[in-house]
Order: sequence, then C-alpha cells, then structure tokens
Amino acid sequence: MDSIIKQGPEIAVPSLCPPLVQGNALDLFETVAWSLANMAHAGGIFVALGFTVSLLRARAPWAFLLAMAASFASANTLR
Repeated sequence: MDSIIKQGPEIAVPSLCPPLVQGNALDLFETVAWSLANMAHAGGIFVALGFTVSLLRARAPWAFLLAMAASFASANTLR
C-alpha cells in the first residue's frame, strides 16, 4: 500500500483576519481621538458635570486628572 497523498490545486481563501495597522500609521491626534471614541461610554461624567462636582467637591479636579491620565495611557498603548 502506498501512503502517498495527492494534493489538488490550491484554492485562494479570503482571510478572516482584518489587516494589521502598520507602525506609526496614526499620529498622536488620531490616536487620542480613537481612544476617546472607544471610551465614549465613560464620557457620561462630562455630561453630568454639575452632579459630579457636587458629589466630589474639592476632589473633582483630581478625578478629571486621573481620567485624563487613563485616557493618555490607553492612547499610548495604541501608538
């Protein structure tokens, strides 16, 4: 008995994976904008600014600085 497997013609199958983004394809502004768009659900704090400040009082600026640092850290991972 022969154990030879005959192969047929190759068939082109479209890739299911999206194309990868090349390095430095996005500048800083585009990266930050994309990151903020992904975190739009967390942007509700800016809509309820008065409520947020009334709850946090003097700590409100720290909360916004912390949120800004998190946004920049997320944007930095994309670059």
